[in-house]
Amino acid sequence: MSKFKYTEGEYEINKVLKLNQDLSLKNMDDMQKPRNSADAAIERSKAILKSLGKSKELAMLDKQVKKTMENYKLDVTKTSSTSWENLVAEADEMYPNIIELEDILTPEEISYSFNEVKEINKEFSNKTGILNELDLSFLAVATGLQTLKALLYPYLAQSLGNYGSPINSTERLTASEADKMINGVKSVPYDVVRGSEKILDQALTPNNHRVKTLGHDVILGWFYGTLNILTNTITLTNGTTYRVVNGMMTNSKLSIAELIKDAFGMIFADNKSLLRAIKVQANHIKSDISTKRGLPVPVLSKVNDSFADTIYKKHYDLLCFERDSKFVLGSAVLSSLIDFIITMAHSMYCDEVIEKNKKLYEVRTRKIVLISNSIASTSSIIASIVTRNLKQLDIGGLITTIGHLFADIRFIEKLKQEFVIQELDVRLQKEINEIDKLYLSIV
Repeated sequence: MSKFKYTEGEYEINKVLKLNQDLSLKNMDDMQKPRNSADAAIERSKAILKSLGKSKELAMLDKQVKKTMENYKLDVTKTSSTSWENLVAEADEMYPNIIELEDILTPEEISYSFNEVKEINKEFSNKTGILNELDLSFLAVATGLQTLKALLYPYLAQSLGNYGSPINSTERLTASEADKMINGVKSVPYDVVRGSEKILDQALTPNNHRVKTLGHDVILGWFYGTLNILTNTITLTNGTTYRVVNGMMTNSKLSIAELIKDAFGMIFADNKSLLRAIKVQANHIKSDISTKRGLPVPVLSKVNDSFADTIYKKHYDLLCFERDSKFVLGSAVLSSLIDFIITMAHSMYCDEVIEKNKKLYEVRTRKIVLISNSIASTSSIIASIVTRNLKQLDIGGLITTIGHLFADIRFIEKLKQEFVIQELDVRLQKEINEIDKLYLSIV
């Protein structure tokens, strides 16, 4: 049993390679006798020419033939008229059983192939390493700038805009005050809490119903909230929908398909009902958003209901999230700006005469940026753990680092693969040239 795993396509390639190998060996055996006979005839002819005193002419002829062989290359541009499908079919007929690499190559040849790939990988690492003085200097500067920014930015954000702080209730309105400021605010079914104590393990209350219902989500609410208004229902964060009758939640459940079906029924019955529902949804969100309880962080309730409930109880709501998102975005932009400056400065030192492949130099640049971001983000994480204060976590810088991890590592791996294939092609061409010479020496 082979130690390698193959796809169906690779099994087909193995069979075609085996077929080519066996046919090549057979052709060599078939050519051996006439080639030996021709060589013997040539030697007899040379002996006769020497006996006739033509040694000088014979030496000149040998020299001319040798020179011609050195400059001659075997024409391998001709392609077979046989399609790949036909080759596979022929190989399948010849070898009905599975063909593996061990059937084509000897253990020594397989080991040599793997060692050759290892050598090329090592060569790639040497050419893209950043252990030289120039790259280490850039790495030190980039790491210093990113780490300084990661540790100081949260303090700056907090001093400028209460970054990470909960609701300031003195700046918020009561529900009745908010309703008065917005015309057309109507009651919605997903505000209902009565009856929930008989149905749910954790009853809905005026304090928690906004974080427990999807109608109050400023993103998902445009879908669920609008459907709830159309069908007089309430949808919880776990996706379960209940009918609301006479201002009370009932244990009559609807699937998402039934909810959509009922909503379409209302729309077909009254083509203006959808626009009215959207308007009610918009006005309700506007009236709730600046109240003392506020609205929950969008989508979080659907992703992690427990965490959303925890931070909502600590009075961290949508407006707090919007405020902090601006600082997170600012942090990410600042990190990206530092990366851009380092990238541009490092690229100026790329000597095209020395660096034959500019992409390999770009790998070194990306490694500098990636490592500096990773060190800075790690420092930020450690600082938040030591101080037990999540406000010290530079989320914007962390997002930038994650982006580099995905983009830069993928770029480096792709370029490494191209480098390996290119080097293997170069080495293969050298072997083909040697085979050409060997072939010409025996024909």
